[in-house]
Amino acid sequence: MTAAQPFRHPKRETIRGILKQYIQGDIEVCLGEIESALAPKKKGAADGEAKETQANNLYPIAEALAYVCKMDITLNRGRLFREAKALALAGATPETIKANYNGDPKAFWRASDWRGQKGQPPKPENVRETWGQWNTIGQVVGSGNKGFDTVVNMLRQMEANNGDS
Repeated sequence: MTAAQPFRHPKRETIRGILKQYIQGDIEVCLGEIESALAPKKKGAADGEAKETQANNLYPIAEALAYVCKMDITLNRGRLFREAKALALAGATPETIKANYNGDPKAFWRASDWRGQKGQPPKPENVRETWGQWNTIGQVVGSGNKGFDTVVNMLRQMEANNGDS
C-alpha cells in the first residue's frame, strides 16, 4: 500500500512555482507569475452583457409595475426589478399588468381585491401574490356551494333593483 498524498492547495502550488523560478534566477518569469497570481479575476464580458440584456428585458415590466403601484422607478429600482423578474417568469407582460391593476373600477384589482376596492394602489408584492387570479374569479360564483350561491344571487338582485329605481 502506498501512503496517501498530502493535500496540495492550488495557491500553495502557485507559490512553489514562483519560488522555483526565483531560485533558478529567472526573475522576469517570477515577477510575471506573481502579478498573475495577485491580479483580481475578471468576470467575462458575456456575464455583464447577459445581466444588461436581462435588465433591458425586465424594464418594461418594472415600468408597468411602477405605473400601477404609483411608485418612482428610480427610487424603488431594486424592489420593482425583483418583482418584475418573478412576474416575467410567470409570463407577465406590461399590457396585462396595466389592464388588470390600473385604477379602472372594472379592472381586476379594483373589482376583486379588498385593498383595490378601498382605492389603494397595489404594492409590487400584491401584484405577484394575486397574479393570474382574474381567471378564477368567475369560477367562484358557480362554486356549487348553495349558501354562497344564494347570497351571491341575492346581492345581484339587490343591485338590479337599485339600478331600476
